[in-house]
Amino acid sequence: MPLSRKQFKSEVVDLMEKGRLALSEHARLGHPERNIDLLEIRQCIRLGMVQDDPYETLRGDWKAEFFRHAAGKSLTVVVALRRETRAVVVTAYR
Repeated sequence: MPLSRKQFKSEVVDLMEKGRLALSEHARLGHPERNIDLLEIRQCIRLGMVQDDPYETLRGDWKAEFFRHAAGKSLTVVVALRRETRAVVVTAYR
């Protein structure tokens, strides 16, 4: 059954608040020149909006992009949701 944008955001925020937000290796090491820290990622997820409808990946995860524009800066964070276990930040970019 598909997840709505609202459900996706709610589940990701809930897992993040429980300490179950992980960063993929790409998100941690892939683009150091982007200078995006964990606080910015968390704020984007908490205060941003889910851009498009979440979709199910071949692995069975749900994936979508969060977007936030604040203080003249835009940030997009791509999250894969492993339901009821954890949320993984795949990448983040400006």
